[in-house]
Amino acid sequence: MAKSQYIVLDFETTGFNKYHNDEVVQFAIINQNDEVLYNELCRPRHHFSWPGAQKVHHISPLMVKDKKPFDEYIDEVKNVFEQYDFIVCYNVAFEQGILQNYGFDISKYQFRDPMKEFAPIYGEKGTWGYKWKSLTVCADYFGYQFQAHDALEDVKATRFCFDKIVEYQTKQKQSKQVSINNWQSLFQPSIVSRGQALYQ
Repeated sequence: MAKSQYIVLDFETTGFNKYHNDEVVQFAIINQNDEVLYNELCRPRHHFSWPGAQKVHHISPLMVKDKKPFDEYIDEVKNVFEQYDFIVCYNVAFEQGILQNYGFDISKYQFRDPMKEFAPIYGEKGTWGYKWKSLTVCADYFGYQFQAHDALEDVKATRFCFDKIVEYQTKQKQSKQVSINNWQSLFQPSIVSRGQALYQ
């Protein structure tokens, strides 16, 4: 079976609420082989300062004043999306919201969210199930060090964590299969066959 071809996407923006038409000030895309496809600073068209977000990602208006707005990359980015099987984003709802702000039809693409897939691995339960953890917590769990809130650093950390999560999930499936095989070996083949037939 061929390895899935995927990309990892991250945005740094003028704010933290995907519903408030925040704009991109940096985006990065890498593929499953860690090849950097994009790592660009972007000039917002409608925001001229973002002090709250700047304190987090340290991207100032001065740093992006001569950069292209993200909307000038849209056609290129869509083309990249269409070349891969799926898109990986940590806390995918945020990236999806920003994409929608820029007119992307996100229903055209498949997404995976390591944040949700990591939750049962970390295993901290809350009222409604396993608690979601930050990328920093996830990376630390798998022994990966990085500088958070830089888009390129974030996508590299996300890719590393995603591969570790997939590796963990694969081992879990293999372990369950071994348990099933061991259980079947305790019974005569004819008994197992009759039992299987009942559920077919």
